[in-house]
Amino acid sequence: MPSQQLLNLCPLAFAFDMLPQVQAQDGNHPTAEATLSFFQELCVVFLQDAAAMLILGEAEERQLHPIFQEMPIFKLPIFLEFKEEMRLKLETAEDPLDASLEKVMPGVHQRFVANYKATSDLERKFDTRIDQLQQVVVDGFQQLYDNQQEHRMETDKLVGTLLVEAGERLLQNTPPHNNNDSAESTPVHTTTQNTRQRIPVSGEPRGNSNSTGVSRVNGEVAHPELPEAFRNMTNDELLVVHKTYYLKMRHTTLGSFWNEWFGLAEFDDGFAGIEGRNQKHGAQWRKHLPATEYSYRNRLIKGIQATAEEANQQPSAVIEEWEPLFADARFSIGNLVKALQQSNKLPKGKQRGKKKN
Repeated sequence: MPSQQLLNLCPLAFAFDMLPQVQAQDGNHPTAEATLSFFQELCVVFLQDAAAMLILGEAEERQLHPIFQEMPIFKLPIFLEFKEEMRLKLETAEDPLDASLEKVMPGVHQRFVANYKATSDLERKFDTRIDQLQQVVVDGFQQLYDNQQEHRMETDKLVGTLLVEAGERLLQNTPPHNNNDSAESTPVHTTTQNTRQRIPVSGEPRGNSNSTGVSRVNGEVAHPELPEAFRNMTNDELLVVHKTYYLKMRHTTLGSFWNEWFGLAEFDDGFAGIEGRNQKHGAQWRKHLPATEYSYRNRLIKGIQATAEEANQQPSAVIEEWEPLFADARFSIGNLVKALQQSNKLPKGKQRGKKKN
């Protein structure tokens, strides 16, 4: 659309001079004035394109072009004012689809659309690369974590083995005492509220056995309930041994989780599992364990015992009943505890400040 401002660049004398010539060709036909108006608007379009060339191109090089030097119309104040107005609108434009820009400079809309599409394509490619980079970083850190966990478990097993071997060598180098006192192996008990289950520690002798080579405190074995390699250790030494144990990070059955807690089957390391350590050293030994993880496990153990007592069942029956729930929780003890709390099978928390009548 031609600018109305530039219409003034075509003087009225130009119209009067051309009108007789056009009328001479076309007679007094009304199209004569329309033809003159067309030429006038064509001139305006030419001036708009010239202004666009000066603004969008290299201004200094374009201004040196002969057409801008020789034609006085490009030096008129009204043309210079129009060019500066167009430049200001381009510099302050916020919306590439601004219709007012199209009025003063034809083709600016197409230029903005092309630039917008190119920028959008680059933005999409950039977002895609960022997503790929984030995934690579997450996978890398997950791999590092898995490797660290695997290495830690291997190191813990190695340290535990070395401690046991060191204890056995120490006992072998200890002079035997001339007595025939025997140390009975004391079974470890896991306790529900009203039921005690006798669970003997694997690897310990059943019944009585000679304790040759075992040091005594005041004539008594220091820790008769432990395997022979650890009976003569002080509480501080035993606490160091306890700290070499880490919770198994993932169980695939509740039975495996129960066995680890009470030191049964493959988790029997001579200390009656987590419960045995708790009875021996309280909370001191587990300061290196994740507090949240231990809390979830402790709640689940207490919940199994309480549910078994209320139903007058063995804990194994409750474990078998809850196994499908454990699978639904993706074998996460924390998720299982939350699910049991939501279904009111486990209490959500202790009610404090309430006194019983």
